[in-house]
Amino acid sequence: MIYDKDYSPPRRVRSTISLPHSRLRAGNAVRDVYLLHMRPTESGFVCAEGLSPIKMPFTDIPFKLYVLEHDVISANHVPSRNIDGLYAVFSGKNFYSVPAVSLPNCIFTVNMKPTDVSKTTWNIMFPDVTYYSMGLNGQMMNYSQNVGGLYGLQYAGRFFVMQKDRIIYTMAYSVANWNVTTNTDVQKTGVMYVPPKYGELVTAIVYRDEAYFFAEHGVLKLKMGGKVLNTKTMMYPHNCGVILKDSCQIVDDKIYFLTTMGLWRFDGSRFERVASPCLDLADFSAGVETGMMYGQYYAHVALRDGNRRIVVYDPYFDRDRFLREEVVSFGAKYKGYVIRNDLIYEMTERGLPPDGDPCSLCCTFMLGDRREPCTEWVRIEGEGEFTVEASTPSGGAAFAKGRAGDKLYLSRALRGADVSLCISTFTETFRIAGVTIGIGEDEQYDD
Repeated sequence: MIYDKDYSPPRRVRSTISLPHSRLRAGNAVRDVYLLHMRPTESGFVCAEGLSPIKMPFTDIPFKLYVLEHDVISANHVPSRNIDGLYAVFSGKNFYSVPAVSLPNCIFTVNMKPTDVSKTTWNIMFPDVTYYSMGLNGQMMNYSQNVGGLYGLQYAGRFFVMQKDRIIYTMAYSVANWNVTTNTDVQKTGVMYVPPKYGELVTAIVYRDEAYFFAEHGVLKLKMGGKVLNTKTMMYPHNCGVILKDSCQIVDDKIYFLTTMGLWRFDGSRFERVASPCLDLADFSAGVETGMMYGQYYAHVALRDGNRRIVVYDPYFDRDRFLREEVVSFGAKYKGYVIRNDLIYEMTERGLPPDGDPCSLCCTFMLGDRREPCTEWVRIEGEGEFTVEASTPSGGAAFAKGRAGDKLYLSRALRGADVSLCISTFTETFRIAGVTIGIGEDEQYDD
């Protein structure tokens, strides 16, 4: 007699992958981790910065911001006169004498006397002229003998102007003497040159009582006391890529800056590349605006998909994130400001995106060597209500919706070795402390 062999049905083994928020970063279990309008905290991911409109003392159209320590200067278009002008927002002063042919390359607060504590005195630098401005009356005075440049800063009681390959400095505590052709008296004005092999000068910053002038392929460190005779310089070459204009900020006691190869930091002697997946998606050919706030590095950049976004890197958590808002201009110096919809906004600590977009966490879980894994549910630890969109290359897409702490069963189980998740919320008070996914795995038939 012949009997048919009785095959037992396959068994489905179930397992989970559970990661706290601190481990939700590219590594062994996940990859392609992006925070969109979420920021990390010790207890989990929460809603990122919001926007609060400020009262603008003018009706013109702002299109560019220069954020200083104690003021915000906006470049405005004046439709009634068809000109562009500068306006000190908090000081309430107009600067209509600005040349309309170009915008300032930079604006810096200056204190040209040891006892000067004025909060409304600036140097406004154009390519071919630098103005000394007393913000109390809104007037600009050309003390620079028609000397301008790309960037400038105040250091050791002098004002330094960076041009293509040279650095011009004024006499100590003076804005009236700019000798740029000869250097017969080293106690007065002078010129320093950068070797051509380091490329053109692009930006500068004062750090640990020393001035650092960044060229495209090297950094000149300058130590200057009260007398120029005490000057010491040192050149640091690097292979970090081409350093970008206006990208230097001091954060976490280090200089952070952008190059064509991404985000870097510099401690005065050593360069180190920073892992920044968000900034790796940037198109730096379109220029950048950077700032520092809350002990974090901010960069307003163009992305390769054509959009512009603010990217924030937090040294404490060693991770970056996108902000949802698309803005016209951005700047930050302890406080952050943006131009959006012809208004100037101050950035606040928390707030939903103004266009109604959600806060999102997007990542891809790698399910390892499981046999035909099948993603069935997702649980989010923390607080709030969430929508989960999941997809795999072979299984298609599915979604789920519910509260934190519950098993959110997907609308259909998804087969595939990798599953991409986008966890979104419209609740400002949410918190994501961790993510768990439930996986089914079919065993073989018994012989």
